[in-house]
Amino acid sequence: MTRLAASLYWQVIYQHRNGFYVASVVTVAMLVGLLSALPANIDLATKQVAVAVFTIFAVQITTFFFVGGILLLERGEGVLSAFAVSPLPPGEYLLARVVTLSVLATVDTFVIGAAITGASLDVALFVVGAFTLSIVFSCLGFAFFSRYAGLNEALMPSVLATVILSLPAIALASPAPFVAWNLHPTHAAMQLVAVAFGMNQNFGVIETLSLAGWIVGTAALARAAAQRLLAAAELQ
Repeated sequence: MTRLAASLYWQVIYQHRNGFYVASVVTVAMLVGLLSALPANIDLATKQVAVAVFTIFAVQITTFFFVGGILLLERGEGVLSAFAVSPLPPGEYLLARVVTLSVLATVDTFVIGAAITGASLDVALFVVGAFTLSIVFSCLGFAFFSRYAGLNEALMPSVLATVILSLPAIALASPAPFVAWNLHPTHAAMQLVAVAFGMNQNFGVIETLSLAGWIVGTAALARAAAQRLLAAAELQ
């Protein structure tokens, strides 16, 4: 087993032991229940917006907040100090967390989308959209929570951060959102998720470039945070 494969495997075990998968199942069940309670006579456009917004909310929980929980747990348990003196480089340390949580978020949100929309969901587009959105949220969550030592000091700022990161969801209710939304890190991925639900949203060259650019940019930001985090842990 390669070093990265071992890191991915043990990260899955760590997440399982700390109840992250149980929490994800509860989240999915709760959101499916809420969406199932939508009035039967609701128009299709409103239903699509509701499902897309709840899907984005599920991605936030499973990535941004989960990666924060993992970092705070590892710091509290002294695991970071062990990683700091291990041969595992910061990039692979980050990758193990981002990949595992992004896969989990994609599976969770697919269950939500499929349960509510059924055959109308474009599976390929949805998987790409949900996975890329998960990567962006995971990287931003890692960079954000790496600056905090405990949950209490991170709680309120994290709520504000997720509100700001969710602002492009407003554009989902508009058939022709402003191009300037692409300057926001989560907009393009949200647009792709919306298209997968059959919503009349724009996703062309500009959105593709925005999505690729933000994935690279947030990954670089998170890697720099991982490097600082492990360097600080090594000195402790």
